[in-house]
Amino acid sequence: MKILLAIALGAAVIVPMGAYSAPIEDTRVKIATSSHRENGCSESSRGFKVVIPNAEKLDRDYKGLLGGIEVVIRERNGTASYSNFAFADDGQAVIYQLQARGAGTRLRMPWGNGNVCHRAEGANIAIDVYGHYKVSNN
Repeated sequence: MKILLAIALGAAVIVPMGAYSAPIEDTRVKIATSSHRENGCSESSRGFKVVIPNAEKLDRDYKGLLGGIEVVIRERNGTASYSNFAFADDGQAVIYQLQARGAGTRLRMPWGNGNVCHRAEGANIAIDVYGHYKVSNN
């Protein structure tokens, strides 16, 4: 039998090799990057569906937006947001929406049926979606 020798507080402790196990760690893995953009005086949303790799190993105890799921905003300007995060396909995927509304005022042209966006500014949002997994070295 192999023996592991550990020194703790100046005392030698002998532990059989199979009796020691590393602590369980939380591993953070990027599973998606998503973005949405809209021009001035316009508004829209876009839906996303992302398959979760090794979904059965997801650490559902991690307190993110969903159990085991973390969302990080990489970039946002104007009026933009994310919403409606939910698990889909029996927990094998996550679905969500990104919304963006560009600034500006739509002005009707006095000569004809046209219009123009006054003080137009676009809006955008980009997010990273991370999965948190429990990993054991055993």
